[in-house]
Amino acid sequence: TKFGIHVVSRLRFAVAMLAVALTPLVSKAVGLDFAVYDSISGINNGVNGAFTAPPATAGGVTIPRTHVGDVVNFYYPPAGPINITALGLGFAYRGPQNVQLSALNVSIRFYESNSNTPGTNALVNPVSSVLTFDIRQQIVDAFNASNGTAETLSTFRFVQANYFYELILPNVVQFADQNLNGIAINYSANSGTGLFSDNTLTSVLRVGPPIIPTRGSSGFPGGAYYRNRGGRTDFNFDQDDLSSVSVTVNGQTFNENDGVALRLFTDVVVNPVVVPEINTFALLTLGGAVAIAGLFRRRK
Repeated sequence: TKFGIHVVSRLRFAVAMLAVALTPLVSKAVGLDFAVYDSISGINNGVNGAFTAPPATAGGVTIPRTHVGDVVNFYYPPAGPINITALGLGFAYRGPQNVQLSALNVSIRFYESNSNTPGTNALVNPVSSVLTFDIRQQIVDAFNASNGTAETLSTFRFVQANYFYELILPNVVQFADQNLNGIAINYSANSGTGLFSDNTLTSVLRVGPPIIPTRGSSGFPGGAYYRNRGGRTDFNFDQDDLSSVSVTVNGQTFNENDGVALRLFTDVVVNPVVVPEINTFALLTLGGAVAIAGLFRRRK
């Protein structure tokens, strides 16, 4: 009947328009959307883990900790290249007094793999040059967000503490696969007498529970990290620079799953929301247009 035809036409039109309206328009990760490695989350400091800095001395002897590194496995099931777009890092200031810095630089180099062969470099096949960034603004922004303050670069002073921040890379760093990827990190600063890098500036370490499987894993079973024990400053390490750390907080000792406190973010979502392709959008739109045309034609 004519009534039934009109009902079907209106129903077709409503369904087509609803499909268009409810379909997501975009589905991509940008900057900090998805972490393929995360050794920061999951630690409640002093309860089920701790954040610390590499020890400054061993057996009463001062040892360098200006360059720190790690080897990690990404969480990323598909095979193929992985783009790193951003980082979450921890900076440990261990200076003797509160200080205002006119520069605080983090320098980073990424590697495709590592080597266990005695007498060789610990990190091999670099996939970037040494990348350097002034991170004062990122630290101030993160501090304000966590503490509800309104510090600026001209008012903020560093104290003996750990500072976590996030850094978006200007260009992606691409790895061929998810396994045994290396990173070397150094901090340098200027407190008014020129740029320096010493044991008062270092990376934050984590120690505590295992990393959740969907956030990657350490390249060293049980955890470990590199530090420049021998004094190297070329963003690589000797084989015997591999180290571990034990921390006691509130009477509880943590000595497993240690490594650099680090997050690495990619530009691809592992389990993306299914988004219709352009052809699907076209068909939905065409279906709606046909329904409208049919409706008007039948009314006429």
